[in-house]
Amino acid sequence: KIAEGVIKAVDDEIWDVLTESQTPSAIQSVTIAADYAWDEASAAIFKDIGEAKRLLGIANYPTSGLICFISPQGQKDIDNYIFEKGAQAPKLGEDAARNGSIGKVNGVSFVVSNSVTASYAMVCVPKRCGTWKQLVGLSTMRKIDEFKSTTFRAVEMGTTQLTDPKAVVLIKNTQSA
Repeated sequence: KIAEGVIKAVDDEIWDVLTESQTPSAIQSVTIAADYAWDEASAAIFKDIGEAKRLLGIANYPTSGLICFISPQGQKDIDNYIFEKGAQAPKLGEDAARNGSIGKVNGVSFVVSNSVTASYAMVCVPKRCGTWKQLVGLSTMRKIDEFKSTTFRAVEMGTTQLTDPKAVVLIKNTQSA
């Protein structure tokens, strides 16, 4: 559990740096209009991801192999849309029903993370948008003092660099509430 806490802290820092703490200035962004949040108008999922791909393409980035980071609520909304619209997209609906997999939507792969802030998603060009400069890799230690105590320690140190801000698109207002 201690190592998981360290990993979560690193993931939180990476999310904050790549999204500029959800206050875009150098990165690109898409703002979802009222009544079109993913939990209200699910078809907007395809439109919003398509808009993110369009912005990346205009900035001369490849639009294949993109990754979209979403929250667990975002996953629920996407799963719901895929399952509901299974008749229009039978393969996606079948995969969602069988193994809960989102797969690819509009050619974009998804990563679900608790570090993603509620009502946001991020589409990025992997290995181009940023880098994690590692000082100390994840390491854990257990020290046992017989009949007295056990001490657990975990560490991971480094810094995130937003190396190519235009390779990131922040999608805002994915949730209605």
